[in-house]
Amino acid sequence: MGVVGNDNASQCGKDSCSFPCWKGFFIIGGNMKKTWKVLSLLAMSLLFFGCSTNTTNNQHLEIEVSLTVSGVVEQELTTSDFNDMEWTELEITRVSKDVETTVAAKGVLLSEVLDYLNISEFAIITVIAADDYSQEYDEEVALDSQTILVFFDGDSLIEEDDGPIWLLAGNFANNLSIKQLKEIVVE
Repeated sequence: MGVVGNDNASQCGKDSCSFPCWKGFFIIGGNMKKTWKVLSLLAMSLLFFGCSTNTTNNQHLEIEVSLTVSGVVEQELTTSDFNDMEWTELEITRVSKDVETTVAAKGVLLSEVLDYLNISEFAIITVIAADDYSQEYDEEVALDSQTILVFFDGDSLIEEDDGPIWLLAGNFANNLSIKQLKEIVVE
């Protein structure tokens, strides 16, 4: 089977190609139906395997955010720091005032923040909101797979009343979640 350009169209016995995606090329000496099956499989393979992206290296935040970390480490985390961390997407169901809502949380797990800061041991973590509301997290809450600093709900930034950083403790009572997170104290 060979592929040739339009100049050799007479060799395959056709004056024009009936498959517009080939734009001037003809398959000679082969089964067109089989060729299209192979090309279709190749295209699907590229779509599913060749075009995937690694979200851990993509920039996620385009707005400026900051978070103060104090205690065993003194550091101001910024947009750049959060974009360098591994991001997670979770669906978290919350019940507040007998109303159930699902949050399509996109952000950074608290455990990832601790790893980023090289914090492997701590007794307690105090999380503090802009209005000075605070909660204390033990290791169980802090390292839980659904304790996440949320920046996006689906594809939308967290609303101003909740963010720019909303700390959700998805597997625990709602009162452990913190809107407008401003500081983490690690002791």
